[in-house]
Amino acid sequence: MLRLPLRFTIVVLTPAVLAAQQSPVARLRTVLPSDVADQVVAIVTDALSRGHPPNPVALRALEGAAKGKSAKEIVAAAQSVADLLSKADTALEWSGRTAKPDEIAAAAATMQLGVDGDVVSDLASGAPSGRSLAVPLAVIGALVSRGVPADDALAAVLAKLQARASNADLAAL
Repeated sequence: MLRLPLRFTIVVLTPAVLAAQQSPVARLRTVLPSDVADQVVAIVTDALSRGHPPNPVALRALEGAAKGKSAKEIVAAAQSVADLLSKADTALEWSGRTAKPDEIAAAAATMQLGVDGDVVSDLASGAPSGRSLAVPLAVIGALVSRGVPADDALAAVLAKLQARASNADLAAL
């Protein structure tokens, strides 16, 4: 009988590895100077109080820190993302539905790609009730980033949604 040697892998959890495993919000206090972290955490807390996802705000602040941006630029970038989340939430609410945090994040990302809030509202109004809009919004954003006009992307996604397409079918667009 052939015996193969057992190999063990030892993982050393360095502070850098542990920090990478933390949520973006938790990493703010370990990466940013305390006064900047306080300001960004206040923006994150406000976003959370509005039902908005906190990670996009925290990630933008961490990105700024990684790029060596000034404290003022980091705080302004975090506030800009929080403002965009509010605009995305407002666009989704025009349909009368309460948006979930993942839908708000997807709408904000789509709007950041240049999709107008009206397109987001039209999707929310035209989608079957009970259907999450996170994937349809991401698909619209992806189509627009490839040069498809926003209205055409919206029409294609709405047609798929009306046909009760799965998320995989939508992603195939």
